[in-house]
Amino acid sequence: MATVTHAQARSRLKKLLEAHAYDSWTGNECPVCGDKITPDQDDWEYVKMKRGSEIFIHTFCAKHWGSDLSKAEMRKLRAKEGRQ
Repeated sequence: MATVTHAQARSRLKKLLEAHAYDSWTGNECPVCGDKITPDQDDWEYVKMKRGSEIFIHTFCAKHWGSDLSKAEMRKLRAKEGRQ
């Protein structure tokens, strides 16, 4: 398994955002809380799945992935923890 540095992941996110600037691409939304992830944030992870899917997810949300919390509840929990 290849390790990707945060700088490489940030560069990949920037390229994807530039390529999809004019369509409704939602790949930079955290799948757990639904908030947008931007390259200037520091608290997110990059996951490339076996079939090539790319996921950007907040570090905090990755710890709670699979819980029964709704996206709205997860956003409140992130805000409560001081992570915007």
